[in-house]
Amino acid sequence: MRRIALLALVVALAVPLAVAPGPTRAGPLAQGGAEWARLGPAGPELIVAVGVPPGWPADPLLLAARRDDLVRSRDAGATWERLPRPAERVSALVVAPPRLDGSRAAFVVAEQGLYRSADEGATWAPVLPLERGSAAQLLLSPAFARDGMAWLVADGALRGSVDGGASWQVVEPAAGQRVQQVAVSPAFEQDRTLFVAATTADFPALSVDRPNDLPATDHADSAGVLVSTDGGATWAPASAGLAVEGTPFRHVQRLVVSPTYPADGTLFAFAWGPLEPGPFGQGVARSLQAALFRSRDRGGSWEPVRVIPRGFYRASAVLALSPTFGTDGLAILGENQGGISPASHNCTLLRGADGGTAWEQVARPSSYEQCSSLFVVAQGDGLMAVVRKGPGWLRSRDGGGTWEGFAPPDGATQTVAAPGGTSGPILVGATFGGAWAYGPGARATNGQLPCAVEAVGGFGRVWHADPWVRDRLGCPLAPEEPVRIRMAATDDGARYWTENAWPAWYETQGSIWSERAKADRPWPVPAEPALDGAAQPFAGGVMLWLPHPDGRRTILVLAEPGSGWRELPD
Repeated sequence: MRRIALLALVVALAVPLAVAPGPTRAGPLAQGGAEWARLGPAGPELIVAVGVPPGWPADPLLLAARRDDLVRSRDAGATWERLPRPAERVSALVVAPPRLDGSRAAFVVAEQGLYRSADEGATWAPVLPLERGSAAQLLLSPAFARDGMAWLVADGALRGSVDGGASWQVVEPAAGQRVQQVAVSPAFEQDRTLFVAATTADFPALSVDRPNDLPATDHADSAGVLVSTDGGATWAPASAGLAVEGTPFRHVQRLVVSPTYPADGTLFAFAWGPLEPGPFGQGVARSLQAALFRSRDRGGSWEPVRVIPRGFYRASAVLALSPTFGTDGLAILGENQGGISPASHNCTLLRGADGGTAWEQVARPSSYEQCSSLFVVAQGDGLMAVVRKGPGWLRSRDGGGTWEGFAPPDGATQTVAAPGGTSGPILVGATFGGAWAYGPGARATNGQLPCAVEAVGGFGRVWHADPWVRDRLGCPLAPEEPVRIRMAATDDGARYWTENAWPAWYETQGSIWSERAKADRPWPVPAEPALDGAAQPFAGGVMLWLPHPDGRRTILVLAEPGSGWRELPD
């Protein structure tokens, strides 16, 4: 039972968030898509990446990478199957729409490289090695079903594919530059427009006592933004105006293209200015000024719309625009800062309603956090924004005005996906209950993986009837076995010793439980008499059938430590 990572996630989820006014609550299971819909598969495995096609749930394929395997549903979560995982440390899953010839590609981005499947995840082949530990961005053409074009940014290089991701070629927008990001026009099939952020160096963390105490010049030497209007064959500079009071800010970290770009020609760029050495504590560090820029003429010119004051921190940003940005001008900005200590990392959430000219704070910063995975999607007649802020998630159901906790009713959330991009449901991968969906089209399926060993009898009745039990225990590892069990009451719980080959005995204390090795701590003397019971091990814990001296019979469910226990009548 892999309990350490799970316990760390539960503890992390308990860290309080600093949020602007708005209630925090967990909604019930979805009824007609109104709230959370549990898709499955049941079990204690943490989902680290979710892959769904743009047309989900009408296109019902769903892939999920868990800590130790890959699972697939072809019916929007009603049934599930286990598949081989192509690599360890999966960071992203991308499911493409079907091509015109009926083929479909899926991709896994992992620490070892990029992997591709041509059979909806059943088998995988490595298509591109990556430098270990590097971050990668995989982007499919909006017309991928027809043109098979895709782009990958990793290790400072841009690669492109024109055959559905089967092969890749290096694309060099500018010599001597490191590509940080690629962005595509929503109307790529018509305008063939791509943008890249290209710099002379990456984005270092704040450091003290650097051997070289000269100012860095990446803000001036970087190309900044480049544009291609022929699908990446040729590139031209698009950085005019990336400056604050005459100082270049071409160390561009992030690009965001308006969802309504064909009509409004708007895009945003977040960039660093000069890094300048200065005294910091007992040493020397480089202070930074960063800024958010906007272009309204397809990258022809830029203007700063938010300038972050100079300070000793590393800055980054996430930005999401309304799917109807051209008419409502709504933008949500997550502004990250981080100094030397983890406690200095924070995120300020801001909202703009005039096309990004003015910004108001809507969620204040807190320690030990950064913002990521920011989405704004259409939900019915309104807009919903979602952001990961620190260890938890927030959502706004009024266009970013107020925010509340956003997590499934059960378990820590690791990943989120918006398969429709700007409309439809949002999916998350969690610790318990597998994948969950929220929004239009979301329907609870409570799908399960087939188990090699079945839970039968009283254990099976509880396992099938109670989602809490099923989600935390997962599949049985061995059949139920009769066993004599010794029980002893304690001040705030009880102890349970199974007289079999199991190496541990169990103790409940308040709302938690623990297991202890029989070899390390033998049963206290005098021991309570042993009664004839039963036991069954599961992937995430155990069940004990307990006959009590007073004639009662109960089933004790011991889920993974940190997720609790229950004693239920048989």
